[in-house]
Amino acid sequence: MSTDRTFYTKQSVTKTETGIKAELTFHAEHELYKGHFPGNPITPGVCLVQSINDLVEDHFDGAQIKKCVNVNLLQSTILMLFLMYSQ
Repeated sequence: MSTDRTFYTKQSVTKTETGIKAELTFHAEHELYKGHFPGNPITPGVCLVQSINDLVEDHFDGAQIKKCVNVNLLQSTILMLFLMYSQ
């Protein structure tokens, strides 16, 4: 699945025992922030989940998120996501 990946850049991706750990930079000058919110850019939750899906797809042989079971956004910088994915 091809998605717009221009709203973020992968800084690092490290494989761990249980999956991957990634550091991403989100670009406040991207078009999506013009309406969300001018002068105070906030990354929409759907974009955070999409960036995680991109990571899953890239690092787990094309797998994609199938279902988000529990999503919590904490302090607008930490995303905890428990998910099921399919290949």
